[in-house]
Amino acid sequence: MESLIIESYKILCYIYLYKKITMSLDNKEEEVYNIVSGLVGFKFKVQLDGSGVCFKEILKVKNLRTDKEYYSLFINENDALFVTDTESFISQFITFLSKSIYQLDQEIENLNHPDNRPMDSYSLFIMNEDLGVHSCKQVKLIEKLEKVQKKLNSQKSV
Repeated sequence: MESLIIESYKILCYIYLYKKITMSLDNKEEEVYNIVSGLVGFKFKVQLDGSGVCFKEILKVKNLRTDKEYYSLFINENDALFVTDTESFISQFITFLSKSIYQLDQEIENLNHPDNRPMDSYSLFIMNEDLGVHSCKQVKLIEKLEKVQKKLNSQKSV
């Protein structure tokens, strides 16, 4: 009976991992992504899917004194970017992703420290895999953003 419970648990972990890796954006996140993509002028949905980065909301803000407009993009639970154009989005998003990758690396390091293993080896594997996929996807996203940034800079200099 105990082995059946363990096998069921493993199957649930596989399903969880599969859903986390292949998870696509929900409707609201898709809507926010489409707005952001339209504003910045390039698509990056493939790199965003499964990265652990979720666009939660976007607001258009207008400074009534200066009449300048910008966008507040809320990411995940606690982060926000204040974007005025494509270049500011790219530089701020790269900074956000770099910090996120560092945090993911710290989480992986903490998980693998012998004193911080409150779970069985299988659960540890699943958690490491999940964090590793997020980190890898975010690195790919930075690479895409840097290519777009380089292209924008070369167009400016011409």
